[in-house]
Formats: sequence, C-alpha cells, structure tokens
Amino acid sequence: MKKKYLSNEESKLNKDIESGEIKPVHIPRLRTSTDILKYQLCSEIIKFKKEKELRQNDIAASIGINKSEVSKIFSYQLGEFSSERLLDMVEALIKAGADIRLENVFEEVKKKVAGIDRKIRAHQKVFSIT
Repeated sequence: MKKKYLSNEESKLNKDIESGEIKPVHIPRLRTSTDILKYQLCSEIIKFKKEKELRQNDIAASIGINKSEVSKIFSYQLGEFSSERLLDMVEALIKAGADIRLENVFEEVKKKVAGIDRKIRAHQKVFSIT
C-alpha cells in the first residue's frame, strides 16, 4: 500500500479529530481561494476563543452577532458567511483586543493557494498533449 503524505494542515486536522477537539463533519472542502480565506478567518476566531478560554456567548458579544452564528463559525459552515463578513468579525475581535495578525492569515491563504496551483499544474502536465 502506498503511504499517503499529509500537509501540515491535514496533519493538524487529523490530530484535532483524534483528540475529539473537532468532529470530521467540521472539515470543509477547500475548493477555492475564497474558501481558504474563509477557513483561515474562522480558524482565527476559534483560536482566539480557545486561547482566551471564552464562551461562544463572549465571542458573539464581541463580534456583534448571535450565538447560533458563532456556532456556525465553529463548525466551519463556510457557505453561511461571505469572506467580507468574516473579515469584519475578525476586525471586531482585533478592536476588542484580540492579538490576531491579518498578515499571518493572508500568508496562510497564500501558501494554500500556491499548493492548489501546484496540484493544478501537475494535473495539466499529466493531461497535456505534446
């Protein structure tokens, strides 16, 4: 059997699943750069909550949304939010004192998009006629 190598993000997700931190249903399909951006922004909100040991109600109050919307963020329901809205939420947390560096978020997006781009180019080479 061929060994499957996982990206750092996939390895982290596997560890989170094994620890019970998240359930497999929470793992979104990242098909576009917009999905990747939304995922990273949700991850920053979740990371902030965990680091500060806050409740979802605390996050909801800081962002100015209701708890059911926070729950959707925590289950990575990416289709529920535009990237602009998620960015506004992260900015609200930053204004409330969160130590979130947007340049790090965008750097992660850039890396993931580059990975997708490499995969597309590899597939194009396989199927190209010379």
